[in-house]
Amino acid sequence: MVPGEEVQSVSVATTPPDFILSRCSILLLAWWFDSGSIPLGRPPRRAALVGLGGIGKSQLAIRYAYDVRTSSPDTYVFWVHAGTIQRFEDAYRTIAERLRLPACRDADADVLRLTNGRWLMVLDNADDGRVFYAKQAGNRQPLAAYLPQSENGSILITSRNRDAATRLAGSHNNVWAVPAMVEEQALQLLRCKLGKANDALVATDLVHALDFIPLAITQAAAFIVRRAPRMSPSTYLAKLRRDRKKKPGLLGKDMGDIRRDANAYNSIIATWQLTFEAIRQQRVSAADLLAFMSFFSPQEIPDWVLRRYMREERGASLDGDCANGVNSSEDEDSDTSSNDDVLEDDLDVLATTVDRNTPEMHPMVQFCTQEWLSSTGGAPPTKRAFFRVMSREYPMGRYWTTCRALDPHIEPFEEGEPEDEGEGEDMAAVLTCAGYYRSMIGSYKAGERMLRKAVHLREIILGLENSATLTSVGTLGLVLQQQGEYEEGEEMHRRALEGREKALGAEHPDTLTSVNNLGGVLGDQGKYDEAEGMHRRALEGWEKALGAEHPWTLTSVNNLGKVLRAQGKYGEAEEMHRRALEGYEKALGAEHPDTLTSTWGLGHLLRSQSRLHESECLYDRAWEWFHAVLGSDHPTTVACGQERSSLKQEMEEQLEDARLWVAELSLASQEP
Repeated sequence: MVPGEEVQSVSVATTPPDFILSRCSILLLAWWFDSGSIPLGRPPRRAALVGLGGIGKSQLAIRYAYDVRTSSPDTYVFWVHAGTIQRFEDAYRTIAERLRLPACRDADADVLRLTNGRWLMVLDNADDGRVFYAKQAGNRQPLAAYLPQSENGSILITSRNRDAATRLAGSHNNVWAVPAMVEEQALQLLRCKLGKANDALVATDLVHALDFIPLAITQAAAFIVRRAPRMSPSTYLAKLRRDRKKKPGLLGKDMGDIRRDANAYNSIIATWQLTFEAIRQQRVSAADLLAFMSFFSPQEIPDWVLRRYMREERGASLDGDCANGVNSSEDEDSDTSSNDDVLEDDLDVLATTVDRNTPEMHPMVQFCTQEWLSSTGGAPPTKRAFFRVMSREYPMGRYWTTCRALDPHIEPFEEGEPEDEGEGEDMAAVLTCAGYYRSMIGSYKAGERMLRKAVHLREIILGLENSATLTSVGTLGLVLQQQGEYEEGEEMHRRALEGREKALGAEHPDTLTSVNNLGGVLGDQGKYDEAEGMHRRALEGWEKALGAEHPWTLTSVNNLGKVLRAQGKYGEAEEMHRRALEGYEKALGAEHPDTLTSTWGLGHLLRSQSRLHESECLYDRAWEWFHAVLGSDHPTTVACGQERSSLKQEMEEQLEDARLWVAELSLASQEP
């Protein structure tokens, strides 16, 4: 190809696409050739743009190709659709015809080598590495061998498959992940597509609802414009938000797009389902992991839960996948090490759909994955696996760090209904633990709702007297007690105690838990004698069963101290509180909520005895840690803060009284 030759260069864009220019910062690539900067014989520089379908990879490539042609009119720009072998070869033949290469119409001619002239080639939709590296019929070389190897050109690849892109680009350093737009870019695209139909009042909310995905924004705008005036941005947004069942219908519309490949889907759901199917073909375990992750909240998915899933749910089937060549692990044992390796490999495959560092999913990816599962019948078994794993991972009681990490992911348990009894048991188990945690962080009503649902499920599935049912009943009693609903709380605790005494015996730890809880609600109602009896019974039983230093034993010690304090038995009460505090600090740490509550309780007791300076130190310590651990708005932090302020005011008043008394003594001493 000689400059000045009367041959039109093959350019993909004659007008600037309506894409956001600032996104092209991703294409300020050092690899783009300069006429004097590439040594003779050096292979062409390559780069790849990787991301989900509809994220804008091809449009970025078009934008870049247009800029190249504008700045260098003598540069040839070749666009090659690389989704299949046939389309790749057809594109090469078309280029050969346009460039008038000899013998390009000969069926046996090799027209796939372009070596002369200055050029940029875009390999669009190079999603399947087998297109380029599989053996060809008739002893022909793989198509990758026909990618230009001259020193005067560059290749830009777009792909949904990071592995394929990395292999084609030559190095992972040459691969750029294409992110979603930022808000201003998304708003600019929406304004461009809607034209006069744009509504600035709802535009921001609309692009947020569409998660800043270019294809979703483009298709939504086309749908609105086509159905105007009956459809507007505000009515579209309302439909998108109001009914989840209608969301697939809106996002599944294919309104066409002349700037996209004519053979490509324009529906965001259909586009991404192709990605998911490609993942399944490439690696079954990665597709299963993606499906499992889609039931979580999109952000901050705990990696240890994924490892539990790989170990307990996928472990039995990993060997079969490996035998079929689906997974790379050759170890037949599903031990922790091999499962961790498989997880890392799966996350590598999912790099375009999942951020492996957190890991997390884009919300739109999550939604489309769920739709894909529904369409393939994969939702029920994956949902059951999610419920099983979460029921095993969500702890009861004092494991705050774990509960805090899992709590954002329990919406399916709160909002959904079980498909069968097994799923119902798992749902009730999670709701019981999560309801207790919610109450501990001050979300009492949410905790109560969850626990009432758990009780209802367990009563239906397991029966009224089942041990698990009674656990939910007793936990509900605690949450009611925390809200001042003492009568119903007492009713729940008595029911739990009676059922456990009958089923487990008087000395079982679960029975003693109910004894302790009943003592607490009796004390809150001023029934101190009965409450003291319950706490002493619980303490004696736990010391015998669990030992003097066990946290459950210390809880009973602390509660006995409270009821003794309420009766004015300060000496024994102080002994109990100090024992509980020292034990909690040793067993749970200084900043655990149980330790802080014990600190606060001891401070309250000392104040009752007018030992204000000792009390102040304990109040300060408890309040500062409550503020740090629970937050300033937590009811416990607020209550402790109010008592702390009252104590300091009392101390100020006493100090002022002392000053006045000293002043009066001084005046009296000066009198004749």
